[in-house]
Amino acid sequence: MIIPQEATVSVVASMVADRYPGITQRPDSLVIAVNQEYADHLHILSDGDEVALIPPVSGGQA
Repeated sequence: MIIPQEATVSVVASMVADRYPGITQRPDSLVIAVNQEYADHLHILSDGDEVALIPPVSGGQA
């Protein structure tokens, strides 16, 4: 996946959700980490950044 220069975390989340719709229908609900630290969706990415998308999780047993 080619990420545009100076893309925000939000742009990447939307690109991933478009490519893999099973992940989430709401990219804004993803928690994002950049270089192993949580990042705001307005964070601008730099070349070489490591991005981790953390989907919303629920469940467990009662």
